[in-house]
Formats: sequence, C-alpha cells, structure tokens
Amino acid sequence: MEIERPRLSKSLLETKLRAIPIDEDPEILNVSLKDEEIIEAHHPRLRISNVVFTNCTFTESEFIKADWSDVRFENCDLSNVTLKDAALHRVEFINCKLTGIDFSDATLKNVHWEQSMLPYALFGDCKMENHAFIDCDLSFAYFYNCEFKHVALERCQLNEASFEDTKLKGLDLSTCSFDTMKVSMDDLRGCEVSPHQAIQFASLIGLVVKD
Repeated sequence: MEIERPRLSKSLLETKLRAIPIDEDPEILNVSLKDEEIIEAHHPRLRISNVVFTNCTFTESEFIKADWSDVRFENCDLSNVTLKDAALHRVEFINCKLTGIDFSDATLKNVHWEQSMLPYALFGDCKMENHAFIDCDLSFAYFYNCEFKHVALERCQLNEASFEDTKLKGLDLSTCSFDTMKVSMDDLRGCEVSPHQAIQFASLIGLVVKD
C-alpha cells in the first residue's frame, strides 16, 4: 500500500498565526508555523492547505467540517480537538499528541500517523482509505462503524481499543500489542494476527488453548 504524502511547497512563508485573519476568513494556506497556540478555539469549516505546523498546540479546540489537505504536523499537541465531519487528504502527524481527538463522521484519505499518541481517540462512523498508523499508541481508542480501505497498523499499542461494527478483514495486526481488545468474532474474520494474538482472541470467546 502506498500512501500519498503531503504535497508541500519547498518555499513556504514562515509567519505567525496573528498575521492570519482566521476569524474573518477561516483558512490557513501556504505557510509554515512554529510554536503557535490555538487553545479552546472554535473555527467551523477551517480550511488548511500546503502548511507545516511545528511544535504547535491546538488543545480543546473545535474544527467542525474542517477541510485539510497537504498538511504536516510535527511535534504538535491536538489533544481533545474536535474534528467532526472533517475531510483530511494527504495529511501526516509525526510525533504528535492527540489524546481524545474526535474524528466522528470524518473522511480520512492518505493520512499517515507516526510515533504519535492517540489514546481515547474517537473514530465513529469514519471513512478511512490509504491510512497508516506506525508506532502509535491507540490504547482505549474507539472505532465505531468505520469503513477501512487499505489501512495499516504497524507496531501499535491497541490495549483496550474497541472495534465495534467495524470489519477488520484484510487488516494485519500481527506486529501490534495488546492485553485485551474489544472486537466481535464476526468483525475479526479475515484479519491477520500473530500466533500469540490468536490465543488471546481465542480466550475472548471462552476457548482454552492447551500446548
């Protein structure tokens, strides 16, 4: 599976957030922002394109119906951010903190997550295509009625993650780790797991595996 990475200009304008009138025109375009804060903000339909965020904080903010394309977040904190009904395309999160982020009803295409923390993240009724979680913490994450198409999870922590009404056919979990995970046997059908994980899932349905 090949994920399209953000198509970023080589010469982005380095600026400050205060120079961008997002309260008047909700968009951030063609810039590089460092060490900025957007806390407890509400910007519906915020459009972001061709932007790199580095060491930025967006905690407790709400971006309903956001439209983000060709964006890179590096070492950013998006904890408890609401991105309901958002559309993300060619976006990557590198070494970011996203505890409790809410992607309910979002469409996520060509999104790459690497070495990022997403405990308690919400992915309700989410459409995910060409998607990769690499070395991420998804403990207690909640996937409800999601549509997965070409989704990869590599070396992720999935302890207490919940996959409800979400088909995992074709998904390879063999490099991931968990003590327990919430998923039905029907939704698990066709999923690739390691021998150790097979024993763990067998215990979920009451089977006793003997050597």
